[in-house]
Amino acid sequence: MAALAATAIAVAAGCGATSHNDGSASSGAPSVYTAAASQAVAEYTGKPTAFPVDTPLKTKPTGKTFAYLQCSTPACALFADLMKPTQQLLGYQLRVVKAGASATEVQNAMNSIVALKPDGVLLPGADPNQFLSQLKQLQAAKVPISANAIIDPAKYGLEADFINNHTNELAGKLMADWAVTQGGGEVAFYGVPELSFTPVVRKGFEREFALVCSSCKARNVDIPVGDIGKTAPNRIVSDLQAHPNTKVAVFATAEAGTGLPTALKSAQLQVKLIGFGPPPAILGYMKQGQWDAAVGVDGFTTIWAQVDALARMVAGEPLTAGQKQGLPPIQILTERDITFDPTQGWKAYPDFADHFAQLWGTTR
Repeated sequence: MAALAATAIAVAAGCGATSHNDGSASSGAPSVYTAAASQAVAEYTGKPTAFPVDTPLKTKPTGKTFAYLQCSTPACALFADLMKPTQQLLGYQLRVVKAGASATEVQNAMNSIVALKPDGVLLPGADPNQFLSQLKQLQAAKVPISANAIIDPAKYGLEADFINNHTNELAGKLMADWAVTQGGGEVAFYGVPELSFTPVVRKGFEREFALVCSSCKARNVDIPVGDIGKTAPNRIVSDLQAHPNTKVAVFATAEAGTGLPTALKSAQLQVKLIGFGPPPAILGYMKQGQWDAAVGVDGFTTIWAQVDALARMVAGEPLTAGQKQGLPPIQILTERDITFDPTQGWKAYPDFADHFAQLWGTTR
């Protein structure tokens, strides 16, 4: 899973990134402004961003039907499980429609959702280009849609979308700021080209890196999605051995670093590590002091806020400011923040369910 809107103090004029044949980026700015990076990091350290819903829901969707497109990944199945308790609190019925991995299977699942004639639809971070026809049918029927992790939501006419472009760019920006506070120098950005948010995270990273560290160097390295949890650690170690001046490794998705601490130790390599959206394995490394930092995303609050947004649209009520922005609770996490069981994931607001229940005028 994978947050939003602090702008570092930019005191340099005419800063810009220049691409090189090796995928690196450097800035032509005349000075280094690490104070700006430190200020940005401090703003997101020690506490999460605001709870995304701050207005009571006036009309609950009692008796309504919400359909959820469950994609083929384990994360989508987890999202479905997280949504289910909201049914009793809000009084609606959740219809989960499972899709396979192929575009045809996704289209078939969306056809099933259209046939259900639901009162509202919940979308995961799927690619709308796979089901544009069905999406247009739902929109023509004026069926509200609440999404999560879809890139360029406005392009598809989606009003509510959490962990959107703004979130991903901010994550990249904050990781650039953090890298500079660790001494700057040469930084490696490890992206996963198959994941649609990688270019957006990279955009935020490169733009900020050029602003706050004109003498630093960054290079882009692709990690195939099929290598994650398998050969990715060896690929990363080989890259670091070929670039011994690397001080910081930045991950567009922290999951790509699964298994890396052991590989680094075996290769006798030391490098600072930060990634976006840490899964339980990375949180475990952090608790053990084997991973330095991560831009945490509270998926629990995000999923319930996605359901809340749909309930508001179905009732004709306006979205909250946080829902319009699509910002989930995020925070720059370090070892001292991992005071919980890492296997359970990070909750910025452990009492999120009670908070929503209060906003919905009910009790758990």
